[in-house]
Amino acid sequence: MDDMVEFLKGKNIVLYGYGISNKSIEEVLIKNKIEYLIYIDGQDFPINKINKRTLVIKSNGIPPTTLFLEFLEKNRIQVINDLELYSIFYHYGNIIGITGSNGKTTTGNLINKILGDSKFIGNNGVSLISQIDNYTKNTVIECSSFMLNNIKSFHPHIFVLLNIEYHHIDYHKSFSNYLDSKLNPLKNMNKSDLVVFNYDDKILRRCMGNYDLNIKSFSLEPNSLFTNCYLMDEAIYYEGKEFIKLSMLNNKSKHNIQNIMAAIITCKYLKINDDDIKYHICNLENLPHRIEKFHKYQNVTFFNDSKATNPYATLKAIEYLSELKEDEKLIWIGGGKSIKDDYGVLESVFNLIDEVYLYGENRYVLNEILISNGFKKIFIFEKLEELIIHLRNRISNYAYILFSPASTSFDMFKNFEERGNYFKNLILKYY
Repeated sequence: MDDMVEFLKGKNIVLYGYGISNKSIEEVLIKNKIEYLIYIDGQDFPINKINKRTLVIKSNGIPPTTLFLEFLEKNRIQVINDLELYSIFYHYGNIIGITGSNGKTTTGNLINKILGDSKFIGNNGVSLISQIDNYTKNTVIECSSFMLNNIKSFHPHIFVLLNIEYHHIDYHKSFSNYLDSKLNPLKNMNKSDLVVFNYDDKILRRCMGNYDLNIKSFSLEPNSLFTNCYLMDEAIYYEGKEFIKLSMLNNKSKHNIQNIMAAIITCKYLKINDDDIKYHICNLENLPHRIEKFHKYQNVTFFNDSKATNPYATLKAIEYLSELKEDEKLIWIGGGKSIKDDYGVLESVFNLIDEVYLYGENRYVLNEILISNGFKKIFIFEKLEELIIHLRNRISNYAYILFSPASTSFDMFKNFEERGNYFKNLILKYY
């Protein structure tokens, strides 16, 4: 950290935003007696504090088109984020970046466990800068599109692209901008690095043809000619050989198999023993708030999927539980913050659902989509607790109840974890 501290000492530091990342950087500044200024949107611009020595460190959640950023760009003031700062000053071992619209945390957690001498940081809630002195052989970084937007020097040795869906358009203003942010690290990589991508994702498949890099891919199709890891004969194959049978997996959902394939390619490239990879794959459990089976009351089973902050994640959850259930009804609880998102993708799984319960800001938007597709068993509530009380009086037997909002949590909660815990507490209260 010493070289980073010396770098910061020579700058006029402005922390733009006060989220987890900047709070962590603030601790470094205080510890090393480096003066700084915090600026939050809505305050008057600190024009008299801005000069050629100014370095603005931006919180990742701040959109890229604010008035303050326009002012900084006009005056050619350097703006970076914690990922950029970390990548400049951390040079110990392999950096494995993982991005995608869904599955980042699960895949990153699995790779981190398999590697052993490793740390897992980034968008999973562990601040990068807080771990800059934690020297490990490998560093797994969960990279959101917010973090990757406008990076300049971030250079992962391995970069994993799980999927690309229509998401975060309110932030990026267009799907093209969102896609560009996800692909940003590739411009800093070379043939001594590795890119791992989902061959089944048509957008990624098309984009990868534009890069002359060391690229490996995975697929749910038996397509050994074009992919390195694929499904065939109820098993996952790697480089033409059976690696592990699906019967050994706890979770056989399609999206989970894709996460596992990405981990296999990554860890095989790093020369990890096959037995170590298989052990962690076989013992992989769903993380909290990710299709988390957490409670059973009589013959009613509850799943907390609060991490489903977009409709694509909910789509996969509904598909998975429809395959898992037998005679049970599948009941979906959805709704949350109203943003521009592609809720229409859920139309393909409406036939798998028996009843829908909606709440949150976008409840009427979701309701209109359901009605337009001929769905009739819809119940709408303003508050989640009202919904659960009604559900308690209506559902008593043979049901899978899936809480998968398909929406961000910011209408009522500070994050998806708080939302998921609130849901679980309500269920335990009334069941």
